[in-house]
Amino acid sequence: GVSAVTEPSGDSYSRISDLFCHPVSFVTASAHSGELPAEGSLFKLSGKNVRVSAVKTPEDGKNGYILRLYNSSDKETVATVKLPASPKGVYRTDAAESTDLPLLTAGKEISVKLLPRKIAALRIVP
Repeated sequence: GVSAVTEPSGDSYSRISDLFCHPVSFVTASAHSGELPAEGSLFKLSGKNVRVSAVKTPEDGKNGYILRLYNSSDKETVATVKLPASPKGVYRTDAAESTDLPLLTAGKEISVKLLPRKIAALRIVP
């Protein structure tokens, strides 16, 4: 038979990457009392063609967490991250997490401009 190999378009890459996505799992060590509800959300993401590519602890051990967002389209877009509480700080960082540029936030909401096919890395200090 005859076969052909073609390079997927940007949308095809997004559909293919969805095949590797899975729900976040967690493990609790013990039950204990606390201030937080039994159920909640770390953040809510909105924005056309915006995907989360990583949520992780910072490499340098600083406070907070790193949130990497990816624009899967060929057009500039804006991502909006809604947090459960106003953060102490939000910083745009680079891939190596070596620079922290403060970002302005509107209370619990962070808006970030994403260039086409680019990643934005944020350090969020709750």
